[in-house]
Amino acid sequence: MTRRVSLARVTDCAARVASCIAADPRLVAELMLWRAVWPLLIRVMSVERLTALMTPPRADAPSSVKIATILRIVSTGGRLLVSRNCLQRSLVTYRLLARAGADVSAVLGIRREGLALAGHAWIQLDGRALDQPGNDSYTPMLAVRREHRSDRYLVASDAKKAS
Repeated sequence: MTRRVSLARVTDCAARVASCIAADPRLVAELMLWRAVWPLLIRVMSVERLTALMTPPRADAPSSVKIATILRIVSTGGRLLVSRNCLQRSLVTYRLLARAGADVSAVLGIRREGLALAGHAWIQLDGRALDQPGNDSYTPMLAVRREHRSDRYLVASDAKKAS
């Protein structure tokens, strides 16, 4: 029975990735590249340098179709295309959406868990957090967004300022 479940899971995963490739093969290739190089980047770069790297040098005119395609592929592709790691997932999604002209921010927050602090990263699109449960329990500490009509990025110490 375990083999059937595994085969069904592999088949489902292959079908989801195939649908993503059919929708936008270049985007899937870019996601796979980021997925492969991220473990090295996170070890050798600070968060500040990572955010600068992940902020695209230019943005296209906003395209709701392109933005919807990016969101669908990121959610449909699963762990093969985008890591479960919230920082990687958020910064890669931020880069893609910012390049597509979306009004997007990558937000990093913290919360207390007993005596320890826990961190989380998420995306805000048009000033609203994307569908990631639990974001409201984190206090935003940093938000990164591309300045409109500029090649620079803005880092705000409070996510609400960047919205």
